[in-house]
Amino acid sequence: MSNKLTSDIVSYKSNGNLSREEYLAKLKNELAELFEKREHMLTFEKATLLAAYTKWIGTYKFEEFSLQVTIKRQQRKAQIIQAHINRNEPVVIEAIEQQLNEEFEKYERLLQEQLEQIKATTEYLEAPVLSEEEVKELKQIYRILVKRLHPDWNPNLTHEECDLFVRVQAAYKTANLQELRNILLMIDAQEPTVRKDEELEQEIAQYEKSIADMKERITKLEQTFPFTMREMLADEEQLKKQQEEIQANISKLRKDEEKWTAYVAAMSMSCCRVGEA
Repeated sequence: MSNKLTSDIVSYKSNGNLSREEYLAKLKNELAELFEKREHMLTFEKATLLAAYTKWIGTYKFEEFSLQVTIKRQQRKAQIIQAHINRNEPVVIEAIEQQLNEEFEKYERLLQEQLEQIKATTEYLEAPVLSEEEVKELKQIYRILVKRLHPDWNPNLTHEECDLFVRVQAAYKTANLQELRNILLMIDAQEPTVRKDEELEQEIAQYEKSIADMKERITKLEQTFPFTMREMLADEEQLKKQQEEIQANISKLRKDEEKWTAYVAAMSMSCCRVGEA
């Protein structure tokens, strides 16, 4: 017996008086739970955190960014007008606005994307949700189906079973509980296969590696936005403080916008021939 195989046997024996089959079943349960946790984070929690962030912070950030873009555009407009004046060239507002539209296209695109995200957030928050009991059942059935149908962990699946797993993924991501129930009924009558000890040891090693990999992927995911916003979104005091900071900056930006708008309007009135070529 190889050193690797011996090491794997020690690994499951160190978990108590478990047989290979029992230890493998334990590993399958653990991996299914980790897989479901990551999928839940990506499919449901991410959307919920993004919705909460957009509702409580994102709308203010959008207004802040919109004002920054407006001020930047007015500053650039003043710069272009002054350049024409310095060169004794006619100042044609329509031509300048066209130039500004081209220069600020990327900013306008970003603003539109943020506006669409705010709209999507509103729709998400108003959408019907599963009850606590239904969510629990959804997660439970999904774990069972993942253990039985995930192609990476079940290499001998038929083509039909692989297609079935695609249906499982789609049903989970849309919270289609009834579809998951139906799929579970379809595979529930299947008999488990009997394997040799060495095959079990190889499968145990595969599951142990998969569990370690999945834990690492979840850890990395926890360190990305919006999961890094969990604590702040759950802390009303911290949330209010950030809102107040952004609102204070918005007030300042509004004054700057008024100043630059008036300045550019004065420049235009004094030296521009609107519509001249």
